[in-house]
Amino acid sequence: MRHNKVTVLAADTFLLLGNSLLVLSFDDNGLEFIYSRAFDGLTQLKSLSLGNNKMKFLSGDTFTKMHNLTILILRKSNLSSLFSRLFDKLTSLMRLDLSGNNLMHLPVGSLRNAAHLRYFDLSENNLTTLASCTLSDTTSELSTLSLLGNNNLQCDCRLTWLVSYYRFIFILCYPDVYKVITKRTT
Repeated sequence: MRHNKVTVLAADTFLLLGNSLLVLSFDDNGLEFIYSRAFDGLTQLKSLSLGNNKMKFLSGDTFTKMHNLTILILRKSNLSSLFSRLFDKLTSLMRLDLSGNNLMHLPVGSLRNAAHLRYFDLSENNLTTLASCTLSDTTSELSTLSLLGNNNLQCDCRLTWLVSYYRFIFILCYPDVYKVITKRTT
């Protein structure tokens, strides 16, 4: 469904597909709004990409029935805020790409159930800091965190929790480039 002109996904859009669909991409559609139950029928979906769209927000229950989702791509989707429970039911999530949006912060506890998250891309947003409690429940398997291009990110004592919790493999911290690639060691 990539490169079409789908602007709205109605509730129950995929209800009849059920267990048959594993990968779905709505990239580059100009998608502006997704009703809260639009993905309810996609219980076996493994990968969902909604990149390069015009959504400003997603309702808190957008992904509630997607327990098997391992990859979620929301890059360049024009998101300016996230509901704290948006990712609650994504217990199998391993890769989350929120790059290229307009996010200034992440809600506390927004990834509380993403214990298997390994790759998290927050690059090219408007983050000013990243609270330790935002990632506190995801740290067991998180190996890559990208903050590249968050020009307002304050590389100061508010980020010291990253240093104390992770052994860094690679850090770039220039005036206009921030990238953290980390691997936690026990």
